[in-house]
Amino acid sequence: MSRITFNKDRSIECEEIFFAPTLVQSTNIPEIMGCGMSDNGPVMKVDTDAMGRTNVPGVYLAGDASGSPFQLISAASSGATAAAAIQLDLLDEEWNAAGSI
Repeated sequence: MSRITFNKDRSIECEEIFFAPTLVQSTNIPEIMGCGMSDNGPVMKVDTDAMGRTNVPGVYLAGDASGSPFQLISAASSGATAAAAIQLDLLDEEWNAAGSI
């Protein structure tokens, strides 16, 4: 790194650069749906429980959207966890409906 160019007419010389990117959701759909959001320093994420459930019934998140580490293997793992939560919640709903008959 020897120079930063801000625009065609302005640049500065440098030897190093430090920056802290702010990671934000690429869509506002979770906010529109009413999902809670949290600002965890440089990461803006949708609030979920450990299983990927949001505060909106029937809405689950996994991967980067849920704040898991930004790695493919972590995203896949959180997806499997959210899928398990969906299955458990559907079974619970079915059992509760069957019990009220």
